[in-house]
Amino acid sequence: MLPRSGESRRLIAAYSYRNSRGIEQFQHVRYEPKGFGYRYRPDPAARPHVWVARKPVGAEAYLYHLPELLAAKRLRRPRRIWLTEGEKDADSVAALGEVATSHHGGAGKFTPEQAEHFRGWRGWLIVAADSDPTGARCALLRADLLIGVGIRENRIRVARAAVGNDVSDHLQAGLGIRDFRGQSVAELRAEVAALPPAVPWDDGYAPDAESVENIENWTPIIQGAPHA
Repeated sequence: MLPRSGESRRLIAAYSYRNSRGIEQFQHVRYEPKGFGYRYRPDPAARPHVWVARKPVGAEAYLYHLPELLAAKRLRRPRRIWLTEGEKDADSVAALGEVATSHHGGAGKFTPEQAEHFRGWRGWLIVAADSDPTGARCALLRADLLIGVGIRENRIRVARAAVGNDVSDHLQAGLGIRDFRGQSVAELRAEVAALPPAVPWDDGYAPDAESVENIENWTPIIQGAPHA
């Protein structure tokens, strides 16, 4: 989503996507006026302040908080994992001591490559769904891709905000993990089947820029905060 003529974009949040060893591969960024994009360091050792402002090749394979997800899979007693519709919600849940991950790119952009990271998971999987029709469709897409990598449907629960549209709205209202409205995948599937025909996913993204930008010219931020 590009700003209107005469407006400048201000970077307000950046979310690091790391590989299994914890090494940053790229950042998913958010701007005001509202917009999203990607950036990565082509040579972080020699030029740590230089970023390429576009999505890197292979980004579709990465999940937010991937090292934490993989660590949870190695536990002898599996914990539950939350899969949200955005990094802001994942951070909100993780702040409560939960294991939480998210895909990038907006609603409907969860990929088979990302689902593969859950293969072999034996614990509960909580798929957080936004309250609008797009959120329901996105949650069902995620659930179906998880089932496709061997997660049993009866080990997946859908969590819906009791207040507001999403996880962050729910938690900011003072409600807790136990206050989410629970739903089975079958119930979610029936809900989506009753919705009007879907429109194309609206991801709010601007075309990838081809330029290289210097981070020193951008507003300094702390990783993952502030949340918009």
